[in-house]
Amino acid sequence: TSGRYGIYAQNNADNNLVERVKVFANNDRGLRADPTNDFVTFRDNVLFGLRVRGIKDRAAADPLLERLGLVHLANARARHLSGGEIQRVALARAMAIEPAVLLLDEPAANLDPRTTGWLVDYLHGIDATTLVTTHNLSLASELGERTIVLSENHRLIYDGPIGPLLGDTERLVEANLVHVPTHQHE
Repeated sequence: TSGRYGIYAQNNADNNLVERVKVFANNDRGLRADPTNDFVTFRDNVLFGLRVRGIKDRAAADPLLERLGLVHLANARARHLSGGEIQRVALARAMAIEPAVLLLDEPAANLDPRTTGWLVDYLHGIDATTLVTTHNLSLASELGERTIVLSENHRLIYDGPIGPLLGDTERLVEANLVHVPTHQHE
Protein backbone atom coordinates (compact mmCIF):
# COMPACT_ATOMS: atom_id res chain seq x y z
CA THR A 1 0.00 0.00 0.00
CA SER A 2 2.81 2.39 -0.71
CA GLY A 3 3.98 4.07 -3.86
CA ARG A 4 2.35 6.32 -6.42
CA TYR A 5 -0.27 6.03 -9.11
CA GLY A 6 -1.11 8.28 -12.04
CA ILE A 7 -4.48 9.16 -13.51
CA TYR A 8 -4.79 11.65 -16.38
CA ALA A 9 -1.03 12.39 -16.11
CA GLN A 10 -1.42 13.54 -12.49
CA ASN A 11 0.66 11.86 -9.83
CA ASN A 12 -1.10 11.13 -6.58
CA ALA A 13 0.08 9.72 -3.27
CA ASP A 14 -1.04 6.11 -2.93
CA ASN A 15 -2.33 6.66 0.60
CA ASN A 16 -4.80 9.25 -0.75
CA LEU A 17 -6.22 6.63 -3.15
CA VAL A 18 -6.31 3.99 -0.43
CA GLU A 19 -8.19 6.31 1.93
CA ARG A 20 -10.69 7.29 -0.77
CA VAL A 21 -11.31 3.64 -1.65
CA LYS A 22 -11.70 2.70 2.04
CA VAL A 23 -14.29 5.42 2.62
CA PHE A 24 -16.18 4.53 -0.55
CA ALA A 25 -16.15 0.78 0.12
CA ASN A 26 -17.03 1.06 3.80
CA ASN A 27 -19.96 3.36 3.16
CA ASP A 28 -21.37 1.51 0.18
CA ARG A 29 -21.99 -2.21 0.41
CA GLY A 30 -24.10 -2.09 -2.74
CA LEU A 31 -21.20 -1.62 -5.13
CA ARG A 32 -20.43 -5.26 -4.52
CA ALA A 33 -22.79 -7.89 -5.86
CA ASP A 34 -24.36 -8.41 -2.44
CA PRO A 35 -27.36 -10.75 -2.68
CA THR A 36 -28.39 -9.85 0.88
CA ASN A 37 -29.05 -6.22 -0.05
CA ASP A 38 -32.76 -6.53 -0.70
CA PHE A 39 -33.87 -3.08 0.42
CA VAL A 40 -33.91 -1.33 -2.96
CA THR A 41 -34.84 -2.20 -6.52
CA PHE A 42 -32.14 -2.67 -9.12
CA ARG A 43 -33.12 0.65 -10.72
CA ASP A 44 -32.49 2.33 -7.35
CA ASN A 45 -29.18 0.49 -7.07
CA VAL A 46 -28.05 1.87 -10.44
CA LEU A 47 -29.39 5.30 -9.49
CA PHE A 48 -26.88 5.44 -6.66
CA GLY A 49 -24.08 5.56 -9.23
CA LEU A 50 -25.90 8.25 -11.18
CA ARG A 51 -26.40 10.33 -8.02
CA VAL A 52 -22.63 10.33 -7.55
CA ARG A 53 -22.58 12.26 -10.86
CA GLY A 54 -25.38 14.57 -9.69
CA ILE A 55 -28.16 12.89 -11.70
CA LYS A 56 -31.37 12.34 -9.73
CA ASP A 57 -33.91 11.53 -12.45
CA ARG A 58 -35.12 7.91 -12.00
CA ALA A 59 -35.55 7.49 -15.78
CA ALA A 60 -31.82 8.19 -16.26
CA ALA A 61 -31.04 4.64 -15.12
CA ASP A 62 -33.07 3.05 -17.91
CA PRO A 63 -30.62 3.55 -20.84
CA LEU A 64 -27.85 1.91 -18.81
CA LEU A 65 -30.12 -0.94 -17.74
CA GLU A 66 -31.10 -1.38 -21.39
CA ARG A 67 -27.46 -1.44 -22.59
CA LEU A 68 -26.76 -4.18 -20.04
CA GLY A 69 -29.92 -6.14 -20.88
CA LEU A 70 -31.47 -5.53 -17.45
CA VAL A 71 -34.59 -3.45 -18.15
CA HIS A 72 -36.84 -6.40 -17.30
CA LEU A 73 -35.19 -6.50 -13.83
CA ALA A 74 -35.43 -2.78 -13.07
CA ASN A 75 -38.06 -3.20 -10.34
CA ALA A 76 -36.79 -6.54 -9.02
CA ARG A 77 -35.10 -7.14 -5.70
CA ALA A 78 -32.10 -9.38 -5.09
CA ARG A 79 -33.88 -12.31 -3.45
CA HIS A 80 -35.67 -13.14 -6.72
CA LEU A 81 -32.60 -13.26 -8.95
CA SER A 82 -29.57 -15.38 -9.74
CA GLY A 83 -26.03 -14.53 -8.69
CA GLY A 84 -25.19 -13.69 -12.29
CA GLU A 85 -28.09 -11.23 -12.58
CA ILE A 86 -27.01 -9.56 -9.35
CA GLN A 87 -23.47 -9.24 -10.72
CA ARG A 88 -24.78 -7.57 -13.87
CA VAL A 89 -26.64 -5.03 -11.76
CA ALA A 90 -23.46 -4.35 -9.78
CA LEU A 91 -21.68 -3.75 -13.10
CA ALA A 92 -24.47 -1.39 -14.21
CA ARG A 93 -24.11 0.54 -10.99
CA ALA A 94 -20.34 0.83 -11.40
CA MET A 95 -20.71 1.92 -15.05
CA ALA A 96 -23.21 4.62 -14.04
CA ILE A 97 -20.31 6.48 -12.48
CA GLU A 98 -18.59 6.48 -15.92
CA PRO A 99 -15.26 5.37 -14.49
CA ALA A 100 -11.97 5.99 -16.25
CA VAL A 101 -10.65 2.86 -14.52
CA LEU A 102 -12.80 -0.19 -13.79
CA LEU A 103 -11.55 -2.77 -11.28
CA LEU A 104 -13.23 -6.19 -11.51
CA ASP A 105 -12.59 -9.06 -9.12
CA GLU A 106 -13.54 -12.43 -10.63
CA PRO A 107 -16.23 -10.85 -12.84
CA ALA A 108 -17.29 -14.17 -14.42
CA ALA A 109 -17.96 -15.94 -11.10
CA ASN A 110 -21.62 -17.07 -11.04
CA LEU A 111 -22.01 -16.41 -14.77
CA ASP A 112 -23.07 -19.05 -17.27
CA PRO A 113 -21.01 -19.38 -20.48
CA ARG A 114 -23.36 -17.20 -22.58
CA THR A 115 -23.31 -14.39 -20.02
CA THR A 116 -19.53 -14.71 -19.66
CA GLY A 117 -19.25 -14.21 -23.43
CA TRP A 118 -21.56 -11.20 -23.19
CA LEU A 119 -19.36 -9.77 -20.41
CA VAL A 120 -16.21 -10.13 -22.52
CA ASP A 121 -17.90 -8.38 -25.46
CA TYR A 122 -19.26 -5.64 -23.18
CA LEU A 123 -15.87 -4.96 -21.57
CA HIS A 124 -14.21 -4.71 -25.00
CA GLY A 125 -16.76 -2.06 -25.96
CA ILE A 126 -16.39 0.31 -23.00
CA ASP A 127 -14.18 3.37 -22.82
CA ALA A 128 -12.34 2.61 -19.59
CA THR A 129 -9.10 1.02 -18.54
CA THR A 130 -10.10 -2.32 -17.06
CA LEU A 131 -8.13 -4.27 -14.48
CA VAL A 132 -9.46 -7.80 -13.95
CA THR A 133 -8.42 -10.33 -11.33
CA THR A 134 -9.26 -13.90 -12.26
CA HIS A 135 -8.14 -17.49 -11.89
CA ASN A 136 -9.88 -18.30 -15.18
CA LEU A 137 -7.08 -18.52 -17.75
CA SER A 138 -9.39 -18.73 -20.77
CA LEU A 139 -11.18 -15.56 -19.62
CA ALA A 140 -7.84 -13.84 -19.02
CA SER A 141 -6.75 -14.64 -22.56
CA GLU A 142 -9.92 -13.03 -23.94
CA LEU A 143 -9.81 -9.91 -21.79
CA GLY A 144 -6.31 -8.60 -21.66
CA GLU A 145 -3.24 -7.71 -23.59
CA ARG A 146 -1.08 -7.76 -20.48
CA THR A 147 -1.03 -10.42 -17.78
CA ILE A 148 0.38 -9.98 -14.30
CA VAL A 149 0.65 -13.10 -12.15
CA LEU A 150 1.35 -13.27 -8.44
CA SER A 151 2.57 -16.35 -6.60
CA GLU A 152 0.62 -17.64 -3.62
CA ASN A 153 2.88 -15.56 -1.37
CA HIS A 154 1.95 -12.46 -3.45
CA ARG A 155 5.30 -12.14 -5.24
CA LEU A 156 5.26 -10.98 -8.86
CA ILE A 157 6.23 -13.97 -11.00
CA TYR A 158 5.10 -12.89 -14.48
CA ASP A 159 4.35 -9.68 -16.37
CA GLY A 160 3.72 -9.90 -20.09
CA PRO A 161 1.40 -11.31 -22.76
CA ILE A 162 -0.63 -14.35 -21.74
CA GLY A 163 0.51 -16.62 -24.59
CA PRO A 164 3.97 -17.45 -23.23
CA LEU A 165 2.55 -17.85 -19.72
CA LEU A 166 0.09 -20.55 -20.83
CA GLY A 167 3.01 -22.76 -21.88
CA ASP A 168 4.91 -22.23 -18.61
CA THR A 169 3.55 -24.99 -16.36
CA GLU A 170 6.08 -24.26 -13.61
CA ARG A 171 4.86 -20.67 -13.21
CA LEU A 172 1.21 -21.70 -13.46
CA VAL A 173 1.73 -24.24 -10.68
CA GLU A 174 3.59 -21.67 -8.55
CA ALA A 175 0.60 -19.32 -8.92
CA ASN A 176 -1.88 -22.15 -8.23
CA LEU A 177 -3.50 -21.62 -11.62
CA VAL A 178 -3.26 -25.27 -12.71
CA HIS A 179 -3.41 -28.64 -11.03
CA VAL A 180 -0.79 -31.22 -11.79
CA PRO A 181 -2.41 -34.62 -11.12
CA THR A 182 -0.52 -37.20 -9.13
CA HIS A 183 -2.66 -40.06 -10.46
CA GLN A 184 -3.11 -41.60 -13.90
CA HIS A 185 -6.38 -41.90 -15.80
CA GLU A 186 -6.93 -45.09 -17.78
